[in-house]
Amino acid sequence: MIMDEKQMLELLDSPAIIQGKNAHEKEALLIQAVAHLLEADFPRLCQILYRVDVDERLLKRALDESDAPPAEIITRLLLERQKQKVALRARYTGASDDIPEEDKW
Repeated sequence: MIMDEKQMLELLDSPAIIQGKNAHEKEALLIQAVAHLLEADFPRLCQILYRVDVDERLLKRALDESDAPPAEIITRLLLERQKQKVALRARYTGASDDIPEEDKW
């Protein structure tokens, strides 16, 4: 199955991709999608990496230092970035409860 950009981003934004019983299956789907984009549409892959906000320096270093297939490395970095976003959201979502009602916008 070849995913389009929208499906790939929806899968990345899904909480189940980070944790859950199907996480490995979804990771495998992402690896396939990334491998396809590496071969068939590299500019679109770059666009996705930019949109998800994967650090370019980190990506280059990981690709240089690892013997793993590039699709696996890129998928791992995409997933790590999504985990960071989830943690940040969780951290700051509860913070608004500490603001007095008259100071909220």
